[in-house]
Amino acid sequence: MLLRKLRRVGKARDESVKKATGCDWTKWVFVLDKAGGKEMSHPELVAHIREKYKTPGWWTQMVAVGYERIRGLRAQGQMRSGTGRSARARRSPLRWRSFTPHSAMRVSARSG
Repeated sequence: MLLRKLRRVGKARDESVKKATGCDWTKWVFVLDKAGGKEMSHPELVAHIREKYKTPGWWTQMVAVGYERIRGLRAQGQMRSGTGRSARARRSPLRWRSFTPHSAMRVSARSG
């Protein structure tokens, strides 16, 4: 089960993580579990990784988020609090130039 989760962590493959941080995902899960990572908040986890393992900034976040995903503490695209977050700007399907109170009522009637 753990190996299946490790393969689905996201963009950071095992080889990349090991090259940048010195540890692969299996090792990260082991050491962070041992340190109580499941009970740490995200900022506490990041601080622990950075201070104890001296990881580069971006990789510190990647390891923390990857660990949280592996342990089921967050889903992809989700913040630790459980709320979703999108990297893309949200856009309305309407163009602002064509937006008038009358057109808004038509949109409301269709969606509601």
